[in-house]
Amino acid sequence: MSLMKKTFLFSSVFFILICFISIFTYGIAKRKIGRKNLSQGIQTELTTDQLMLESSVNKDITLALQMARSPVISNYFRNATDKKLQKPAFDEMAAYGKAFSSGINFWINDTDHFFYFGDKYSYTLDPNKPESYWYNMTLYKTESYNFNINYNPDVNETCLWVNAPVFSADKKPVGVVGTGIILDSFLDSVYKTVSGGGNGQLFFFNSLGEITGAEDKSLVSQKALVKDQLGGLYEKIEGALEDYKDGQVYTFSLGDAEYGLCYVKILDWYLVRRIDIASGMATESSLLVMLAMFIIGMLVVSCLYTLFISLILKPLLKLRESMNKIADGDFTEKFSYKKNDEIGSLAGSLSHITATVNSLINGITEKADYVHDTNNLQQKNFDSGKEKSAAIVHELEGMKN
Repeated sequence: MSLMKKTFLFSSVFFILICFISIFTYGIAKRKIGRKNLSQGIQTELTTDQLMLESSVNKDITLALQMARSPVISNYFRNATDKKLQKPAFDEMAAYGKAFSSGINFWINDTDHFFYFGDKYSYTLDPNKPESYWYNMTLYKTESYNFNINYNPDVNETCLWVNAPVFSADKKPVGVVGTGIILDSFLDSVYKTVSGGGNGQLFFFNSLGEITGAEDKSLVSQKALVKDQLGGLYEKIEGALEDYKDGQVYTFSLGDAEYGLCYVKILDWYLVRRIDIASGMATESSLLVMLAMFIIGMLVVSCLYTLFISLILKPLLKLRESMNKIADGDFTEKFSYKKNDEIGSLAGSLSHITATVNSLINGITEKADYVHDTNNLQQKNFDSGKEKSAAIVHELEGMKN
């Protein structure tokens, strides 16, 4: 195999090897950077979600507590049969209803247990039924307010219900007032910001592991367990949930996903977000551009290297041709190379060899010509001596006669 072919093969193999190493390194780096960016993004987004939720809930909780502490409402609840007290109380509760972010308010007094939704009678509550557990819990076991969450068919929304007990002047519970905070609108706005174009998941869940907020509303109504949605992550954090109530956002890596977890103190809920690693890596276009530029650069370097080697081999190929002619006996062959490098030194040595051989051949030729001329002269002298000898013999024969 010629040096040129070997050089081309080496350049090709070297370039392919560099590409393979670069792509492998890019994959590792992209995954690490993707996880890091996702972790930072999740922390920012969860903090924003946490603040947005607490801000929106705080306002409605404050209004609900003010409504529960209203002397007009308290007095009416204590004397629910007094029609004179009914209208001022209804007017005040209607005003509060307009002030709530959802426009929803409800109330029930402990005398007739009429449940009013807005300014309309809805039904009569039976405190002894299991589904009415929230009423007795609010009335007798709650000092300020509590929450429960369910799907309300009247508003066709999943609501976070804020239940506040109403106390009389002598601190006796006389009823319950509250509002419904529509979580669907909030969650919809949150899900629009979920990274990864739909690859993300976000869940609210309580300390029992029950989902209290999700994109799929049926999970909330069914009180589905968050561990069924998070898999191995919930087993990983379940024993330490109480330690995550410091307001910080914690991130976890599990499989091909990145998770963020924070605690919403005002609701006593946890907020967890899951994002696929692939969605984070897809955003690393700058890293991909760097990889492409590096591969293009290596291709250019390989081409320049091959070109450089070919420029070196070109005079060597001519030198080989000249040496082949010399090997065939043509010592008149000239190799012109004037650069002062190794090839120039080799060309000079070759020229010196041909010059020396030519000098030797010329010397031998000259001596051969001299010997030839000497032989001719001697032959002539010999012939002349022969003739003279014959003459002498003839003279001697004549003298003898």
